[in-house]
Formats: sequence, C-alpha cells, structure tokens
Amino acid sequence: MDEFVQQLRTYIIQHDFQLGATLQGKVAPSIFDHLKEMFVKFIKTNGDDINSEFLIPTVINYLLQTQREKVFALNSNSNWFGITHKEDSPFVGFQMQKIVDNGEYPKVLF
Repeated sequence: MDEFVQQLRTYIIQHDFQLGATLQGKVAPSIFDHLKEMFVKFIKTNGDDINSEFLIPTVINYLLQTQREKVFALNSNSNWFGITHKEDSPFVGFQMQKIVDNGEYPKVLF
C-alpha cells in the first residue's frame, strides 16, 4: 500500500472522519497525483476543522486556472445533487423519486 494512503487511512481512523467523494467522468490518471498533492495541503490547512470539505471540483478548477490540466466536459440538462451531510438525504431521496416517477431513471438498475 502506498505510504501516503496508509498515512491517510491512519489519520482518518484516529480522527473518526467520514469521507466521501464523487468523481464523475473520465479523467487522466494524473488527476490522482494532483488530488494527493492538494489533499496534503488541505489537511495541513484544515485538518482540525471538522466542517471543512475537500472538494474535487475545486481541485479541477485550480488545475484549469493554472493551466496544469485540460478538462473536456459533457453538457447535460439534468440537475445534479448529492449528499454531503445527513440532512441532505431526504431532499435527494425526494428528487430521485421524482425522476423515477417521471420515467427518466429506472427504478431498478440491475
């Protein structure tokens, strides 16, 4: 196991953190090097703030602004919503049910 990953795992366990990430789309493997670099900086700056969030779109925006990477995005008319906090769950569940009821998303995926 990569030393960084092991250190991160130990840090998360010791601090009882819950982590979640959504990475949508096709990305070059180099994104993980950038994420690792910026996550280390994030932990050094925000490690004690339990409300801080390491946001992948912020990393991608930084990479675009500094011209370190290029991003090709697909357009969609769909809304995006996700669960960051447990309080988000009822809203997301309601929105997902509306999409299923409208026939825009299957009730059973597999």
